[in-house]
Amino acid sequence: MQLYIVKEPDDRWMTFIRELYTTSFPERERRHWEQLITLLGEPSMELALVQNEERKPIGLVIWWLLSGWHYVEHIAIDPLQRGKQYGGKVMQYLVEMSGNRLILEVERAHDNDSERRIRFYERLGLQVLDHDYQQPPYRKSEASLPMWLMSIPAITHRLEMTRMAEKIRHQVYERFY
Repeated sequence: MQLYIVKEPDDRWMTFIRELYTTSFPERERRHWEQLITLLGEPSMELALVQNEERKPIGLVIWWLLSGWHYVEHIAIDPLQRGKQYGGKVMQYLVEMSGNRLILEVERAHDNDSERRIRFYERLGLQVLDHDYQQPPYRKSEASLPMWLMSIPAITHRLEMTRMAEKIRHQVYERFY
């Protein structure tokens, strides 16, 4: 498995990435495609195609570098490739690459799928943070979404959690309205 960083809007893998991105995340939980394309030049954001051992596309991951932390905005594995441990391998790579300073948003536990996702991240060492977090909307006219933040290492100091949530809100969401 390897990550191929995408920097150009006309990259040959964009059709695969667009299809996976738009089908994996509800509209309220993702950017408009055109906005994502404009962010390819954003120095703190990386969009990567996940490739298997044969260099075939199997997923995508989007992350940001924020004050020494890696914030994972999106990760998706092609539905035909799920169950082959690729998601775990990508996340393990990101944890290692981040120097064990990784944070992400996760849907609050409310059904089997959301509980399964939380357990997946917990097996990788991430912990749900004790912080009332609302994912800012991708579009100014929309409402925020109740989510949880998870991190490795766990952020236990309330002020640090608040600062990190504010950094995510400003750097990833609101400055692009």
